[in-house]
Amino acid sequence: RISIIFQRNMMQSGLFSRTSITPIPREVSPSIQDILVDFDRSAPIRYFFGLGMRSNLTEKELIPQAQANATFHIGNCGIELANSLKFSTDGLMVDSRLLFPSETGMLNYGLLSMRFNNNNIRQGDSSKYFQISALVQRVYSAWTHQLSVTLLKEESTLNDENPYLSTLLYPQYKLYSHFFNTPGHLRIKLKAKGGLESLGSDINFYQMTVSSNLFARLKYLYVQNHIVLGRIWTDDFDKFPLSMQYYLGGANSHRGYDSHEINEGSKLFLNRNSAQFPLGNNILVGAFYDTGYCTNTDDQTLNSALGPLISWDPPFAKFDLSIGRLTDSSTWRVHLSIEPKESSE
Repeated sequence: RISIIFQRNMMQSGLFSRTSITPIPREVSPSIQDILVDFDRSAPIRYFFGLGMRSNLTEKELIPQAQANATFHIGNCGIELANSLKFSTDGLMVDSRLLFPSETGMLNYGLLSMRFNNNNIRQGDSSKYFQISALVQRVYSAWTHQLSVTLLKEESTLNDENPYLSTLLYPQYKLYSHFFNTPGHLRIKLKAKGGLESLGSDINFYQMTVSSNLFARLKYLYVQNHIVLGRIWTDDFDKFPLSMQYYLGGANSHRGYDSHEINEGSKLFLNRNSAQFPLGNNILVGAFYDTGYCTNTDDQTLNSALGPLISWDPPFAKFDLSIGRLTDSSTWRVHLSIEPKESSE
């Protein structure tokens, strides 16, 4: 098992395109084994380019888009510069990340990042923003800790009214863990951030989001529950950036609403549930039930939805097709989602 973990860490470093680890017994003392490590180094530059179409099912609109990625390995110590460019007829997004690995472990690193997005759209709302962040990650026992500082400048336009500009400088602490067991897994995540006018932000605010994701694989039934609880505390929500506000609706949110249908929330509660039966060939059929609210008032009325759920669950990703509606509505929503798999090592 140690050799498997070592080989996995070599591949995850990005420095090698192929690795092979073979134990070889010594001729004089067969009980002692030497380890033969064979590898090919990765190219110093990796790149990807793709073309596609983005569909807005609500407005029956097809938007052409393209994406270009380039990753550079700097030196032989694992420093990596990753750049991503996404552009379409309605906007542009640029991401750049510079990763500094730590000698204490593959999951410990420092990260400098930059993002620019000139067309962040939610139904009826839009924004454009630029942000830079510095982050440090460390793993202790089963928990991963991230501490970062971010500078964000964002121009938000809500309901086609006059835009407003926000500048926030804030620290963020993120804590998460992933517990695996034979019949399922549990993910827990906590994220807290806050800023002060006296320390570089335009407004005083504090934001906390807590989530859990439980998956249980029983003999003839697969059950999943996902809960998100979030809250923003500020006296100046009318100046709060759109990209940091809560929303509800979509394939990875409340499946009874269209994508980002409920916006401008300072309070969020989401409870997603599903139960499915395996049919073979990685195909699952069943149903989902989602409930929750997203609001900026004291009205926390739960809005629920249910419907059939069909999934294809190969080893590399999970594809979900949901067809559902709110319990007090006759309008059906169709959502398709793709979720990459994570290793249990």
